[in-house]
Amino acid sequence: MKRKHTFAFVLAMILILACAATAIAGATSEEFNGWLYQLWPEAAMKLMPVELSCEDKGLRLEVTSATAEGSEILISYTVEDLERKNRLETVARYPQVVCSTSNGVETEIGTEHYDKAEQKWYFAEYVKYTKDLIPPKNDAMTLWWQCFEYNENHNLDLFQNYKEYGDQVKTTSEIPEKVIVNDMSFAESGLPETFQMIDSNSSLEIPLFENVYLSGIKMIDGWLHIQLHYVDHHMINSDEGMYRPYTIWFGGVVDEPYEDDAFFRERRVLIWGGQIPYSRGWDGTTLHEWEEYVFPVNEELLEKSGSIPMSIHKTLGLVNANIKVQIPLRLVRNAQ
Repeated sequence: MKRKHTFAFVLAMILILACAATAIAGATSEEFNGWLYQLWPEAAMKLMPVELSCEDKGLRLEVTSATAEGSEILISYTVEDLERKNRLETVARYPQVVCSTSNGVETEIGTEHYDKAEQKWYFAEYVKYTKDLIPPKNDAMTLWWQCFEYNENHNLDLFQNYKEYGDQVKTTSEIPEKVIVNDMSFAESGLPETFQMIDSNSSLEIPLFENVYLSGIKMIDGWLHIQLHYVDHHMINSDEGMYRPYTIWFGGVVDEPYEDDAFFRERRVLIWGGQIPYSRGWDGTTLHEWEEYVFPVNEELLEKSGSIPMSIHKTLGLVNANIKVQIPLRLVRNAQ
């Protein structure tokens, strides 16, 4: 969910700031400034405590410190669950730093640390714009933090299923009716007419979690195919709105063959059965029944790794928090 970049190790060091007891302690800590000075001297010398906060849906966001230098911005902040509902540990969150004086974002990365006892996240956001920030007298940058839902994670490894059941999986070239491939029709997807997929009519129906079943897993024509079957797949209604019960993730490890960007960039996701997804006429009440993930995987590296990590995120409820905090650029830039 967070953005990856070669600057990631820089943000890991910046967590020292986020974990400081207070904003002032972080700003004056010799240990912290020693680390930060090696990575970004301007930030270490101009770090400025900020005491700005905002609350929405029982969540409190507080900006602890910020600095701006040239075209770069660094903000550290916390988000706490005031209602103590354990909503934040696996929350789906979307932070963004907006500055009206900027001319496009060159780099945007972030890092975080969760304190389970306090039910609080410590965040740091780093943004580099394509030109220097020259703010008018009263201009400000906005930290915009959204949280739509919270969930619980169930991590699995399908490698043993791949070894045990791969030979039993049947394939077919008969493409299901109204199949959607990466939000496109099959004809638009660029897949060949000879494309082979797992035959859902011969589903193995291996239980994974609640209503999620593994229909089959197999290497086909140099691609790893993983087919899932959802039983009674429908939207769940709540006071905050309707939400889908499960979200699926594969990979998530920095090891071969999953560290290759092509693993995610070139993947195909085929969905069919039930209701066409929302971007193609979803009616808000039902979801697709079948899902097949297709990844470019080197079979030798797959065997060597001995792992096919999978995560099932079960949505527990909606939050729909929308928090914005404006930080005056003049205040931050004047920090000495």
